[in-house]
Amino acid sequence: MSLQFVHSHDALQPHSAAIWGVAVTSTNDVLSSSLDGTLALHASSSSTSLSDSSPAPGTRLRTWPAHPLAWVSLSVVAAKNAHPEVTKRALVNSIAGTTVLVDYTSGDELGRKMIGEREVGPGTKSGWAEPAWSVSLSSDGKTYASTGASGGITVHSAVPSSEAEEGEDSFGTRLAHIPSGRSKFGLHLECSPVDSTKIAMSNETGQVFVVDTVKEAVANSWASHAMPVRSVSWSGDGSLIMSASDDRRLVLYDARASSSSAVAHLSGHTQSVLSVSLSPGDGRLALSGSRDSTVRVWDVGMRKAVGVVREGGAVWSVAWRPVIAGEGAAGGEIEMSDTTVGSGGGGIGGSGAMGFVTGGEEGVVRWYRGAGMV
Repeated sequence: MSLQFVHSHDALQPHSAAIWGVAVTSTNDVLSSSLDGTLALHASSSSTSLSDSSPAPGTRLRTWPAHPLAWVSLSVVAAKNAHPEVTKRALVNSIAGTTVLVDYTSGDELGRKMIGEREVGPGTKSGWAEPAWSVSLSSDGKTYASTGASGGITVHSAVPSSEAEEGEDSFGTRLAHIPSGRSKFGLHLECSPVDSTKIAMSNETGQVFVVDTVKEAVANSWASHAMPVRSVSWSGDGSLIMSASDDRRLVLYDARASSSSAVAHLSGHTQSVLSVSLSPGDGRLALSGSRDSTVRVWDVGMRKAVGVVREGGAVWSVAWRPVIAGEGAAGGEIEMSDTTVGSGGGGIGGSGAMGFVTGGEEGVVRWYRGAGMV
């Protein structure tokens, strides 16, 4: 089986440097964070957020004031998992550790955690906070996690100061620090989309961990890679985790099992795999971006790539576009090379996705749709 993907459109206003983060919002728009220090919001072909009239696909709807240092991490909350107000928020983190929370519909800054802030509590050393490298909002939007040089995971409040009740911890306050047991740089982390107590994290020597924030301990770990793990992703139902590494492989894990053995190893990229995203439903499809300038779509059950698109440079970030109510495949079916799958409300092959977006070295957000999708 193979899948065909059509290049739909590009962002009309590119970034001036590489894009390291893309995220699809609850309004089906796309956020991009770049090494040029800007965070931008772009209209998709079915944008629903900021204008009474439908903007042209790829129109830049908003740009936040440029940060003097690059944005290297970007996170949003899935619409189905939190209060509607929380799903309007995005979290970005700079290359030096400044973390900012914004409302992407109003453009307001809701919170800022500066680097070098002196404080006490879990995860501090001599009263100084460790700068974050990668950040992720929890599924309920009440906290966020970060990782960095220590190789552990720190949990912070994500409640804006303007909303914090008397005595309640507000944005950036450290709530817990959970060591991984490995003093190796934490490269990427992602909170479970269905369980606010579970976080997956990867490090520079190839390990992947899941921590339990209630027990403040590592719940499971895997050592399946021989080189740094650049990206980790949960399936939409929280049952699977996939990792992407400089060793050119993707590895699949069962997040529900206590075993330290991987479920599957996927190979095909010819250079480092920089980004990965499991599909919004049960993770039956996976998306990966690589330094080899390709984006690959994987059938997780078949353990093979079923679609490949080529871009003009390294692909640093990929994200699925979930099926939106009322959208689907033209004629209700998606054409494949050797079979025809009715999409209904299930998107491409029942994956819960109607397409995907990418960001990379060229500084351009690109939209792709499955063949037969609107």
